[in-house]
Amino acid sequence: MKTATAGILSIFSLVMLVIVSGCSGKEDSISSATWDSSEELSSAVEAVKVEEGRLYGTVITAGRIRGINEALVVSEARGIVQSFDVVPGQKVKKGDKIAGLDDTISRLTAEQAKASWENARLDLDAISSLHEKGNASRTDLLRARSAESGARAAWEQAVKDLKDRTISSPLDGVVAWTDPDSSAGNYLTAGTAVAQVVDTSAYSIYADLGERQTNLVGPGAAVRIYPGNLPGEGLPGTVSAVASGIRDDSGGYQAVITFSVPEDLTLKSGMAARVEIETNLEPSRLLVPASALMNSGSASYLYVAEKGRAVRRTVSPGESMGDFVVIFRGLEPGSLVIISGTRRISDGSPVDVTVVERGAKVVDGDR
Repeated sequence: MKTATAGILSIFSLVMLVIVSGCSGKEDSISSATWDSSEELSSAVEAVKVEEGRLYGTVITAGRIRGINEALVVSEARGIVQSFDVVPGQKVKKGDKIAGLDDTISRLTAEQAKASWENARLDLDAISSLHEKGNASRTDLLRARSAESGARAAWEQAVKDLKDRTISSPLDGVVAWTDPDSSAGNYLTAGTAVAQVVDTSAYSIYADLGERQTNLVGPGAAVRIYPGNLPGEGLPGTVSAVASGIRDDSGGYQAVITFSVPEDLTLKSGMAARVEIETNLEPSRLLVPASALMNSGSASYLYVAEKGRAVRRTVSPGESMGDFVVIFRGLEPGSLVIISGTRRISDGSPVDVTVVERGAKVVDGDR
């Protein structure tokens, strides 16, 4: 029994020896590999080229379209309307008749005043001649001059009253609206607005700006106007003035925007429009995407790509708006700032950089 057991163990030992010998003739798969444990894998990241720009870029507001000049046509006299000579949408010239009031009494008054003035002039001529010959006193001469002056003033007033019986357009333009209660046969009181005339040779918008926006926008700023009835790329315009004081009724600072339109486009006074104004007073500053900025305690830092490596830069950030932050110190224009994969890298990490374009910036300024 012991002899059989010893034989089995001898056979097992022989088999193991053969297996070990076979394995020792092969290369070690780990020790013979070409991978070098000293090499580092590059992280794929995206970066943007940092440039100076405007943080706000564009201020967005709204307003109502107006003609470059608009005038209420007001009756300066009272009386019965004899005729109303225009309709909304009609083109008129300065001085064209809008409406006429009954002028019977005014015409008679003017004729009588003219006759009185002519008589006063004749009396003055006669007294002047007598005074030169010594046959009239200086008091008589002064009295005649005063009478002539008073008669002339009365005639001029009568002529004005007669003229006021005809209500005329104060400017070239288009009739925007007319008062339906000022039609023929109705009685008008002095000061009644009977129509509005709009000069459409150009247009304007009075838009309100907030306090911060007034520091960004000044005269000469380029504007794009988007009327509600004209979808498309918008109309070009210019800021012609910015108020230096606040409006009590709106709480805003008024900006006056002027623009023209092609003849084939139709705008009407009172239409609403969205307005985008370029911030011509805003200084250009170094901007980086907010996603690139990180904090460590009270310090702020970001990574820039240099020669295939991520380099940590401590920076001094400033004002932020939307997706961008102003950088005051610690970064140079033209640097490639890493904006993705920043949690996988550290100072000196190798990086495989894809440069992406920085998106266009349009910001809605707050009030």
